[in-house]
Amino acid sequence: MNAVSSVAGHAVGEVFEGQRRFTLQVRLAKSPRRDIEAIRNVPIRTPAGTTVPSASSQR
Repeated sequence: MNAVSSVAGHAVGEVFEGQRRFTLQVRLAKSPRRDIEAIRNVPIRTPAGTTVPSASSQR
């Protein structure tokens, strides 16, 4: 999950209830989504396979 998905949510599956279908989304809890420092520290995986805080990937 990247920083954008952490805030907005990332679809990871579907939940069925009778004939109804719902998208299952994963995201950060409400309080970290409102904290810019928490968002900057969301870990992301680099192409090399290491994990770094999202803030370190900014251009």
